[in-house]
Amino acid sequence: MTSINSDNLYERLGVSQNATEKELKKAYRKLARKHHPDVNPGDSEAEDRFKKISQAYQILSDPKKKDLYDRYGMAAFQPGGPASQAGVNMEDFGEMFSNLGIDDIFDTFFGGGFSGRSQSRRRSPARRGEDLVFSKNLSFEEIESGVEEDITIKRYRTCDECSGSGTKPNTTPRTCDTCKGTGNITRSMGFMRVQSTCGKCQGLGRIYDPCFSCRGQGRIARNENISIKIPAGIRAGSKIRYTKKGHSGIKGGQNGDLYVVVNQNNDKLFLREEDDLIVDAILTMPELFLGVGLDIILPGKRKVNVKIPSGSRDGDVIRVKGQGFPRLRGNGRGDLNLRLRAHPVGRINRNIKTIVEKLNSLLPKVKDRFRRPR
Repeated sequence: MTSINSDNLYERLGVSQNATEKELKKAYRKLARKHHPDVNPGDSEAEDRFKKISQAYQILSDPKKKDLYDRYGMAAFQPGGPASQAGVNMEDFGEMFSNLGIDDIFDTFFGGGFSGRSQSRRRSPARRGEDLVFSKNLSFEEIESGVEEDITIKRYRTCDECSGSGTKPNTTPRTCDTCKGTGNITRSMGFMRVQSTCGKCQGLGRIYDPCFSCRGQGRIARNENISIKIPAGIRAGSKIRYTKKGHSGIKGGQNGDLYVVVNQNNDKLFLREEDDLIVDAILTMPELFLGVGLDIILPGKRKVNVKIPSGSRDGDVIRVKGQGFPRLRGNGRGDLNLRLRAHPVGRINRNIKTIVEKLNSLLPKVKDRFRRPR
């Protein structure tokens, strides 16, 4: 029975201790295909399972290591253990392949064609440029009208001296002495031959003298002005993408993108709630009682007259349709919401007290002074 997390290597592969080399190989192939990470998208433990069964096969397929395992278990491969005394250089399987990539192992072992990704990565040194993020703080006035302006960003641009190749002009490349011009490094591990990209020449097979201007990078950091357009009514936290305005690609790779992130400054008078504007209107008691007309200047120098009806109370909200911010999607605007607040009376002189007492005598009396809270 197969139990990949078992400490017993035979159980990991689901074979008996007397399994032949052919049986070991067949069991490993079957499990490797089943537990490869590409077959298990979203499974964070898939790579760990793949490495565990590969470790088991790596040990059991080698007669000398298998004999040591049968006699001492995994303790044989601890530092200073029987494996070291027997001259066996046994590393942890995960560490052995840490620089190769799991697709390289799988494609080489099974002849490629499984994920369709490894070969393209090994053959081309081209890489997409990094994305750039620029934060733009907007006032309420700028949100009301929208913004069109040039911003200055520092980004990598293709080197003019070497046209992005990273190579010193008018020089002759040399064959890489590490991979002997193949662009790949091959390692033998049991019956497997594992191939990975040569780190010295980055898979090119040749060594080039680096460009003096860009030091072999193929690109140089420069300040650049870029025109941006932020639509009216945009909300805080929104991102605007400018395709291929990020860092230049490496060795012919495409440019990254520029993202402009919008931040909203606090306003001295208004609050914003989605597309609505909110403001407190302070009124005296007579204004609440009698009603009043108020002129208010909105962002963008828009002037609006609002009628406060008689009999209004502290805490009432007067909604004025279509006087908020422009809506990004669809026509029209949000609303303006005036929250009515009663102005504190404070100290009153004798004349005012007399008038208020007279008013109180004229107003209807409260019949039910106390009532159950609603």
